Amino acid sequence: MDDLAAVEAAIYDQSFRVLDEQARVLDALRTRAGALVASASVATALLGGLAGARTPLTTRMVSSRRT
Repeated sequence: MDDLAAVEAAIYDQSFRVLDEQARVLDALRTRAGALVASASVATALLGGLAGARTPLTTRMVSSRRT
């Protein structure tokens, strides 16, 4: 009986270690995903601002024909 209890205790302890490792991996993944989303937001805002600041090509073509 003592051997069975020792095996059960070892399995129980190992399961907690595995769950802790999974939690650490998930936290690291959340951190990386957050950084990726933040950088994508900054890039989108920057490129969107640059695209909005430019004069559209069709407007330039029409204005160059008038001169």
